[in-house]
Amino acid sequence: MLVNLIKNSIDAIDKEQARRRQLRTGGEETLEEAPAAALEIRIVAREENERLEIELTDNGIGIEPHRMKEIFTAGHTTKGGASGLGLHSAANFVNEAGGRIWTKSGGIGTGTTVFVALPLAG
Repeated sequence: MLVNLIKNSIDAIDKEQARRRQLRTGGEETLEEAPAAALEIRIVAREENERLEIELTDNGIGIEPHRMKEIFTAGHTTKGGASGLGLHSAANFVNEAGGRIWTKSGGIGTGTTVFVALPLAG
C-alpha cells in the first residue's frame, strides 16, 4: 500500500516538473508565476486513538477537486499504459484492514496529501 502511494507521489512530482518546464518555455503563465519550490515527498506516521495514522504529502501536480472521488476506482489512471490498479489496490488493502483512506488537494499545481488510518491490533 505504501509503495503504491509513494510511486504515485513520484509520478505526480514528475508531472509537476513537466508542467513547470512548460510554463517556463511558453505556457500561458510567466516564469515569475511558475512555482519555484523544491519538489518533495513527506511521510508522517503516528499512533492516535488506537490507530496508525499516515500522512503522505507531495508537492507534485495535485488532483482536480472533481476527480477526488474517482482516484481509488479500479481502472482510473492519468498515466498512459498504466493499469489504474495501484491506488485501487491500496484502498482495498486499507478497507479490508478496517481502515480508511482519503485525499486532500487544492487542484493542479498544489500537491496532494493522502491520509491513511489503520486500526492497531490490540
